[in-house]
Amino acid sequence: MAQSDDVVASLVAPIVGFVLANVMFFSSLPELRRYDLSSTWGPLNAHPYPIVVANCIAWMMYGAVVHDYWVFASNVPGAMVSTYATLLAIRTLPRDNDETNVAHH
Repeated sequence: MAQSDDVVASLVAPIVGFVLANVMFFSSLPELRRYDLSSTWGPLNAHPYPIVVANCIAWMMYGAVVHDYWVFASNVPGAMVSTYATLLAIRTLPRDNDETNVAHH
């Protein structure tokens, strides 16, 4: 029984965590791609993405320090997708000095 517990803890659970984390990270990618192609940001909230970048980098550092490469590998795609989303938001969100926002002030 101990052998099967080791397999679950050392292989099955990390694989499930890796898959679920990446499903979550990549779920907004189709919408982000549409924003990129149209060069405009839609209704998706852009505020969490820089925080997700920092969160993923922190988990990657933790995974490296404790030698848990499943934690590290699970967060690399999240850091990449969130960095893409952050840079896309910077490029496409209107600025305060844009013509579209001047009338609102």
